[in-house]
Amino acid sequence: MIVRIVKLQFDERTHEEAQKHLLSMVPNVRSWPGCIHLEVLFDENRVGRIVTYSHWESIKALNEYRCSEVFRDFWTVVKPYLASPTEAWTMRRTVYLP
Repeated sequence: MIVRIVKLQFDERTHEEAQKHLLSMVPNVRSWPGCIHLEVLFDENRVGRIVTYSHWESIKALNEYRCSEVFRDFWTVVKPYLASPTEAWTMRRTVYLP
């Protein structure tokens, strides 16, 4: 299983509009083949900071999503709202804890 963590920092002046766009895309990502889980986390201490945390069946499934029209449409809308470049980590889960 692949875990994908992405940190986004939206401009404080437009973060509410950016969050609406991001949240409107959640059902599309969750229903994407190979997406097992998706959470959107809002930072309690910094306005506009959001982290997405998702589980994918495989790196292939993640990459197919990242090459999709759904992903391109999402980034076309959200990217102008970013205050800084995104940070992302793709991790392989090998140990499962209860």
